[in-house]
Amino acid sequence: MNDSIPSLQPRQILNGIHPRKVAIQGYEGSFHHMATQQYFGGDPLQLLPADNFRKLVELVESGEADCALMAIENSLA
Repeated sequence: MNDSIPSLQPRQILNGIHPRKVAIQGYEGSFHHMATQQYFGGDPLQLLPADNFRKLVELVESGEADCALMAIENSLA
């Protein structure tokens, strides 16, 4: 993760919500998957892969996902 972006604890951002289903753009092993693991630490999660950012939003709006992790920048690319 980029050290120039201040890190917040997930609970601060999610206001006490403990997500179980997190939508990510991409699939297991992708940058978003790695970022989700780092961000949520050891919390048990179900990842919901999406092909694009629009699908991420749809997964949250429909209630299929509790939240979505969307990268601002991929410093690995």
